[in-house]
Amino acid sequence: MLKSIIAISFAVLGLTVCVQAETAAQLDTFAATVATTDGKVLVNRGQGFVAALPQNALAVGDQIMVGGESQAVLVYGKAGCRVTLNANTLLRIAAKPPCKPGEHLAMANQVFVQPVAFDGTFTDNSGPRLLALGGVLTVSALVAVVALSYQKPAAAVSP
Repeated sequence: MLKSIIAISFAVLGLTVCVQAETAAQLDTFAATVATTDGKVLVNRGQGFVAALPQNALAVGDQIMVGGESQAVLVYGKAGCRVTLNANTLLRIAAKPPCKPGEHLAMANQVFVQPVAFDGTFTDNSGPRLLALGGVLTVSALVAVVALSYQKPAAAVSP
């Protein structure tokens, strides 16, 4: 009975870690977020342009268009790179941020802009997270195997 409870507990722990890792991976698919908009700002996710709103998540390949006398500010994911898009600008969201972590880049009156991604110190950090997930799952499996192989010593029977 105890073995079954321990095995089930570790199975649930492993499943929980996997679900959380999948949720984190889904959140990492967004390259940028619309921080602020002023005036006519539109976003195209492949099905036509619609109004962009603050806190809209933007994926790689999405386009954001800023109309005349308008402005938008984007924040690129974990890099914290801020990009101000001024009037009459169209930007396709790139996989990597167009500026270094913490920097602020302004773009004005640019059409079909595809900024060159920064290739410096900012790197994707999914490797350590996946390594940690593998370690947790390995330890969970080892503990479950040890718990299941443990045999309670037989009670001594007196004659």
